[in-house]
Amino acid sequence: MYKKLHGFTLVELVIVIAVIGILVPVTMFSINGLSTTAQDRERESDATSIARQLELVYTNKVIGGSATYPGTSSVTANAAGEAIFGGQTVQITKAPGSSTFDILAASNTTQTTTGVSPQPSKGKYVYQPLTALNAACSSQCGKFNLYYWSEAKKTVIMIKSMRQQ
Repeated sequence: MYKKLHGFTLVELVIVIAVIGILVPVTMFSINGLSTTAQDRERESDATSIARQLELVYTNKVIGGSATYPGTSSVTANAAGEAIFGGQTVQITKAPGSSTFDILAASNTTQTTTGVSPQPSKGKYVYQPLTALNAACSSQCGKFNLYYWSEAKKTVIMIKSMRQQ
């Protein structure tokens, strides 16, 4: 007596391999998109938090007892790599995927997402302090713009200070 062997046919195996071959790239693409979205949300959250802390510097009159935003000369970093705006430590300064101080001072007064220099990137935020008349400001500023990069939208996003909205 012969025992009947059970198994898969060659056609069945080829179909299963083809289906797996289709599903793997689709899944990988989907996971990559989730990572980009998560990093964008983290950058947006960080930039919003930095903007709120800058508003606190203004409201609490941290710089010389005046209601003012810190200028470029008031932005420094401590040994831990945290940003210090006018004497107040800003806790969130490391962009997703970076390990260093990541807030750069703008070198111009162009208030557009394409004109600000330097341009923000995945790992860099750009802080642009301005006078009330839109001139560059190194101390006691009347307003600011904060810029960050959105990977999903492939564009720069600008957050304006509350005093200019």
